[in-house]
Amino acid sequence: MRIRFVIAAFLIITFVPLTVVKAQNISEDISTGYITTQNGVRISNEDYNKLLYLYSDAYIQTMTNEGYEKFKARNININNLVKSEKYYKTVINHLTNEVTNSEVTENEFNNYNPGVEVQSVSHFVETQYKRLSITLSDNYNNYGEISVGLLWKMIPSTRAFDVIAVRYVGMTDVDGTQSGRQIWGTNGNYTYVDYDWNGTNINRQDNGFGISMNITNDRTINYLENYIDSSVKFTGNFQWAGASYQHATSNTTLAQSKSYTLAENGKNGVILFTGNIGEKYDNMPGVYAEL
Repeated sequence: MRIRFVIAAFLIITFVPLTVVKAQNISEDISTGYITTQNGVRISNEDYNKLLYLYSDAYIQTMTNEGYEKFKARNININNLVKSEKYYKTVINHLTNEVTNSEVTENEFNNYNPGVEVQSVSHFVETQYKRLSITLSDNYNNYGEISVGLLWKMIPSTRAFDVIAVRYVGMTDVDGTQSGRQIWGTNGNYTYVDYDWNGTNINRQDNGFGISMNITNDRTINYLENYIDSSVKFTGNFQWAGASYQHATSNTTLAQSKSYTLAENGKNGVILFTGNIGEKYDNMPGVYAEL
């Protein structure tokens, strides 16, 4: 697990509602057909537009040159790519430990004002809006790419080991290509941590994988998102992938967060926690894609 700092931010605020921030430091050189990210990486306009199918501006800003080269080598076919997004509202009562989830529209997600919410409700009740997305591409020759992303509209108060995972049917991971990233920041200045395919936070299985991400304890941030990616090899005529993001509503350890299998009878058909560990998570619904 490697923590990288793009630009340090030192802003003290009294609450941490999330603001969806468009990239501020991506410059474009029209004459050369390249853009330069906040992280100093030159990306062709063609690749930048392709990246936007999969990732946010914040992710692109935090790409390294090595990451950009790996992206180009993946040769993702955006003409044969499916993407699915779901928007969810989660209400957590920290007094009664009750959690309710409901699906909302994209407009409701975009129009939600975290600042008003912070000022108008008891601090015992927490409302979160999240966007969960999955993309799956067929790159020909029986190989493809998969990416799962979670964008927060309200920074969570509980910072423990969340789990982001994907389960497959009709395909398997290309071992060594699994990765993850957590990005956080303030007003367009981002810090991130990468999770490697063989790191201590990953749970690799024959039918998918998951990564436990210890949510940053930086209380000044107003941006937070999480990603996992992998190359996949198709093993059948039908490819299906289900993704789940489970937020820890109480303190969890790394060992507890990794104590699960990927199973059809798990949370949202993905994560099946051991014993009562699942009670520590918010049970947010998932998202699916198929080719």
